[in-house]
Amino acid sequence: MNSSRNNAFTLIELMLTLAIVSLLTLAALKVAAATSRDVRSLQKAADAPGLAPGLMELISRDLMHAHKLRKTASGFALQTHVCLDPKTFELRHMPAEVEYEVRKVGQRSLLVRRQRLQDQKETRELVCCNVSAIGIQSAPNGAAGGDDWQPATEAVTVSAVLGTTGMEPQEMVFTVRKR
Repeated sequence: MNSSRNNAFTLIELMLTLAIVSLLTLAALKVAAATSRDVRSLQKAADAPGLAPGLMELISRDLMHAHKLRKTASGFALQTHVCLDPKTFELRHMPAEVEYEVRKVGQRSLLVRRQRLQDQKETRELVCCNVSAIGIQSAPNGAAGGDDWQPATEAVTVSAVLGTTGMEPQEMVFTVRKR
C-alpha cells in the first residue's frame, strides 16, 4: 500500500507561524516607538529653556566659598579659596578666580565657567545652553561692584534669563547664603 503524503503545511501550522510573526512585529514596533519618543524628549530637553543639572549647585558652591565678587560685562567673577581641580574635578583648597560669562555662539547663548588657578593655565567649561544673561546682587541696594572687587556678603542673589530664540524668556532667581 502506497500512501502518498503531501509535503505542504497544515492550516494550523500556518496560523501558528502568522501569530508568532505578528507578535515579533508588534514587539519591534513598540521598541521603535519608545526609541522615537526618547529621541524627541532628548531633543526637546536640549532646546527647552532650563538649567543643566547641577548648575545651581555649582554656582552656589562657588559663591559660598567666595571672599570677593565683581560684576562683569557678561556675567560675574569671584575670588575663592576652593576650586575644581582641572584634572580630577575634585574640590581643592586653593586660591582661584572663577568667572561665569554668557557667550553668543551662532544663534545660541552659552553659559561658560572660566577658572584661573595661581600656577596653572585657565580652564573653561560649558555649564549650560540657552542662558541669555546672568548676574548677581550682593548688597541690599543691588550694587555689586562694577569693575572693582568687593567683599562677598553673607547672601548673594543670582538671576539668570533662560530661553531660546522664539520662546518666552524665563527668569530664574535664587539666593546663596554663606553657612
